[in-house]
Amino acid sequence: MHNDAIATRQGGLGWFVVLTFALTWGLASLLLLFPDTVAEIFGRASMAHPLVILALAGPAIAATVLALEQGGVAGVRDLYSRIVRWRFGVHWYAAVLIGVPLITFLASAVPGRTLQSPDLSTALAVIQFLINHLVAGPLVEELGWRGFALPRLLGRFTPFSASLILGIIWGIWHIPQFLGSDAARDGVSVLLFLFYALCLSVIATWLFVHTGGSVLITILFYFFVNVAREIFGTPFPPSVLSVFVVTVLILALDRGLDWFHRRNAWQPATRPRRAARSN
Repeated sequence: MHNDAIATRQGGLGWFVVLTFALTWGLASLLLLFPDTVAEIFGRASMAHPLVILALAGPAIAATVLALEQGGVAGVRDLYSRIVRWRFGVHWYAAVLIGVPLITFLASAVPGRTLQSPDLSTALAVIQFLINHLVAGPLVEELGWRGFALPRLLGRFTPFSASLILGIIWGIWHIPQFLGSDAARDGVSVLLFLFYALCLSVIATWLFVHTGGSVLITILFYFFVNVAREIFGTPFPPSVLSVFVVTVLILALDRGLDWFHRRNAWQPATRPRRAARSN
């Protein structure tokens, strides 16, 4: 039996959620409740702060520990192999590398409070900006959310239900970022963000399934979502609206995925589906 098929039948979802939240929320509590003490020991909080990086890596750490416990070294190898699954149709790359920035740019035309544009005046600033958004984000998150949790959810629920469950968990996991931040000032409420997370989760599932279980494509997806929104200064409400429209179109047009009925029938293959069968 292929390792992907085994993953859909393995448990560990409950422990994955517990470990992920314990790591992330535990470290976030230290940073929020004892900022001065933490600063004396580790320095002021920033994206390069060791505790911040460790907190963001909670999903990857939890997934690695559970993959090792369930499948040994082979289980860890299979988990990390999803990051380098790059052999799928070029149209999926185009959907992310071109489609996401284009939609984000169009959404930026909607009136609203725009984000402050990042300083990209030098090559070093550009490199630092891109690395921060890759490392302190989808690179350490997606290994857990889509690499570990999603295959197991797809083995038990319909694609739509699996997306909603994971989206809710993923959205709640981000709540500490709203504490002591300027999120509310920028038009980002907790409820609106949770709705945003649900829509993004549906799109990520769509990409994941159609690329044969590739975590690489979901890393690129979230990376371009975050980077494009900052570069174009797109207000958050229009971003949510654009993602919602895309989600509705995917659910309505991609009948082949059988979003609402297929249970326990996700059969990942070593190769992605052919384009003719994935549309």
